[in-house]
Amino acid sequence: MKKILSIAIISTLALVLSTGCSSTTPTAGHDMDSKISEEALYMEANNEKIIEVIKIAADGSGWDITEFKSNEIIAEKTDNGETISSIIKIYNGYIEFENEDASELHDAVDDAIRAEDKDLH
Repeated sequence: MKKILSIAIISTLALVLSTGCSSTTPTAGHDMDSKISEEALYMEANNEKIIEVIKIAADGSGWDITEFKSNEIIAEKTDNGETISSIIKIYNGYIEFENEDASELHDAVDDAIRAEDKDLH
């Protein structure tokens, strides 16, 4: 009986320790904002408004937008038979492009954000 109890305690302890070490929850000082790239754009608005601004910018520069998740969209453009695509992630007002080939869209979104900010002030 003592042997079974000690095996159960050791197994439980190992499970608790391995679960704690593999947690994906950010620890103090290591939140999502620390992972933002220098190229990320910022807009003080909710995700729906940000996606609306991105769609307007994309439409004006020939990009197709597909809503993928509540905080991610896919941008695609075909130019001279070549397709360029990028996933755009949105979190805490930051807009991050996964593909550097989408720099044209990045610039268009930046311009749209600046225009939106002017309208608000």
